[in-house]
Amino acid sequence: MYVDLVDVDGFDQEKIFQTQDHIYEGLARLAGEMKALKAQLQELETLPRVNASTWYKGGKYLYLVHPTDRDGKRKREYVGADETAQAEALAAIRRYHEYALLKADYNDKRLDLRGYVADLEHLNLRLNGRQQRLPIGGDHG
Repeated sequence: MYVDLVDVDGFDQEKIFQTQDHIYEGLARLAGEMKALKAQLQELETLPRVNASTWYKGGKYLYLVHPTDRDGKRKREYVGADETAQAEALAAIRRYHEYALLKADYNDKRLDLRGYVADLEHLNLRLNGRQQRLPIGGDHG
């Protein structure tokens, strides 16, 4: 849509159009970042992830120590001395932490997007005297 502000005092029409373009580019970039994060999360969801710390008995036998449960007990899972089993267990722990960081980043970006959409809805309300809900992803309202 074209808005002619050439004859309106104090408004730089080109600057307004640049701002509009920058807003669109920023939203597109954010959406792209979120899609990339979601793809990484989905890939990690197909692989084993373990929330545990490690403990070596005698410096050789690996145990995974899981978080405390509701009864205050910590499950200890024996992995053993096999290098392949240890490598798989350690990789699952790394994936758990990577997943948690990516999920937090995704959630932060989703919250940012909700704020930006709310700002645009507020601007629409101020300009047009009515509010129109803008859908976010699977949300419609």
